[in-house]
Amino acid sequence: MRKNAVKFRSIDPDDTDFDDLQPLKAMIGDAQIVQLGEQSHGDGTCFETKIRLIKFLHQEMGFDVLAFESGIYDCHKAWEFFEKGHDAGDAARLGVFGIWTGSKQTQPLWNYLGEQFQTERPLELAGFDCQFTAGASRAFLIEDLKALVAQFDLKSFSGDDSDLVVKQLESALTQEVTIVEGASEAIDRLIQELSRLKQSSSDSEFWMQNLKSIQAYISYRSGDRKGMQGVQDRDAQMARNLIWMHQKQFPNRKIIVWAASFHVMRNPPGIEVPGKTVDYSEVVQMGHAVDDALGSKVFTIAFTANDGAAGTYFRQPFGIGEAPEGTLENIFSQAEIENGILALNPTDAGGKWLLQKQFSRPLGYSWMKAKWGEHFDAMVFNREMKPSTR
Repeated sequence: MRKNAVKFRSIDPDDTDFDDLQPLKAMIGDAQIVQLGEQSHGDGTCFETKIRLIKFLHQEMGFDVLAFESGIYDCHKAWEFFEKGHDAGDAARLGVFGIWTGSKQTQPLWNYLGEQFQTERPLELAGFDCQFTAGASRAFLIEDLKALVAQFDLKSFSGDDSDLVVKQLESALTQEVTIVEGASEAIDRLIQELSRLKQSSSDSEFWMQNLKSIQAYISYRSGDRKGMQGVQDRDAQMARNLIWMHQKQFPNRKIIVWAASFHVMRNPPGIEVPGKTVDYSEVVQMGHAVDDALGSKVFTIAFTANDGAAGTYFRQPFGIGEAPEGTLENIFSQAEIENGILALNPTDAGGKWLLQKQFSRPLGYSWMKAKWGEHFDAMVFNREMKPSTR
């Protein structure tokens, strides 16, 4: 551990002296997508660490898209508000889930996006979730779709089709999503009309993907796909959205992903869960599908902690308990690492122990046993986790 882990001098988001992070260039290599996980959505110390890593990836490694586990439309609209010069926090809150925008620990990130917009290389906000995640969709989605139809003069998309699609979107934007008969076929016809445009544009390409994403969301929210089945339906569409972003929306650009480690992991069935409180035996997550499609273009980082507390800013924090002896977290601690990162598939002979199954808790702070290099490429360690605060 002492030989292979990279120690972080600081996890302060405002610390932009990146000398301590230089070894990450060799670790990440030529990857075009770096996925940054998190344990529970209430991991304040993790958020701060991620923001410093994001600044490093942006300033030192050429990454210039930040894709959140938030709505594909919502974040697209939020970025428009960044472009119009609105307050960075207000713009972010239009698109990104409130679990992040309402957290004190993420505020430096929104400020950074606002500051960097004024430079030659802004860090562009995007989303890959099929859900509606913030105020933008409720306020602007339907009117923006009508404007798109008018912009491209889609005369065949009018009358009954238009009414059906609007009714379906109105239902989708509520908590109780129901199927409007004939709306799915009308949306299909709209997608076909957009695909037949003689001169496609970024607008038409985006809306085709957005409409496909909305259809997937309506399908699983209105059906009988419950529990893990519904989660997997969502993950499948998030994977399609992220792959499309890499191949179509942002070709030749490098993307940072902010999401739960649960969504970005690969090979979930290989993880042993004591007591089988969670069953990963048939789970296929976004991260696995993205890895299948893009392989070495993707580098995925999980996060973990030795002790402390976690919790979203709107709930009571919970203690995570000190890591027991022999766990990966305890080994980090014994190696006297305060904050750092470890590649999980080392080429050095001294790292072969990492190819064996280890107990660790990067997924919801639940102890699990796995060959973690089969699920993530690296693990970030924070000695003490502090919760997200309002």
